[in-house]
Amino acid sequence: MMRIERLLVLVFAVFASVFAWGVAQAQMPSALVLEKSGASAPEVQPYSEIPVGTTISLSRGAKLVFLHYYTCQAVAVVGSTIRFGAETYTITGGKKESERRSPCPQKVALKAGGEMGGIMVRSLQIGSSLKFSTRPAFVLVGKRADEFASVRVSKEDKVLLKVPLEGRRFRWPSDAAPLSANTYYEMVLTPTLSGAPQVKTKFFVTAPAEAPAGKAMVLIRVE
Repeated sequence: MMRIERLLVLVFAVFASVFAWGVAQAQMPSALVLEKSGASAPEVQPYSEIPVGTTISLSRGAKLVFLHYYTCQAVAVVGSTIRFGAETYTITGGKKESERRSPCPQKVALKAGGEMGGIMVRSLQIGSSLKFSTRPAFVLVGKRADEFASVRVSKEDKVLLKVPLEGRRFRWPSDAAPLSANTYYEMVLTPTLSGAPQVKTKFFVTAPAEAPAGKAMVLIRVE
């Protein structure tokens, strides 16, 4: 009897592990929407992430441009059905307009922690800290990506720039002076809701020759 009970416990543990792995896989992002026109099921918006296991069906004439994270492929399709996996994607029907290798995105995760009244955040990126070129650009992703209205950049308490976000996207204004290379700055994401906590992080501006390879997109995940 003891042997049977142990076997049942082992079988249950294996099934629980497989189920947990499946849930984790389903929650992982597979790709980033870059452009979207026309109707789709389900509907997606530019700069939103597509979870692993999602199938998107485009209506006739509808166009979707996405960046697949694992393969670093930028793909444009029209009127197709696309199934997104963790390591691949499958396109059925419609028309594939383009499929090209793109620089893999630079990924940074911001985790809240610290003082009240303006949550200080730790920038986490495997192998390096948050780095930008002299004209920073990034896209917000994650659960809190839609909660922010503007970006403020400062150096030693002097505000250098404060501008609205373009939805989830930020691009250094063309009419603003570039930042100085080999210098640290502070960035603040200001929330849309009054009284909600800000997100702060330090970043480093690299020299032009050391800028992220191939002008890779910077994705800031805010959870």
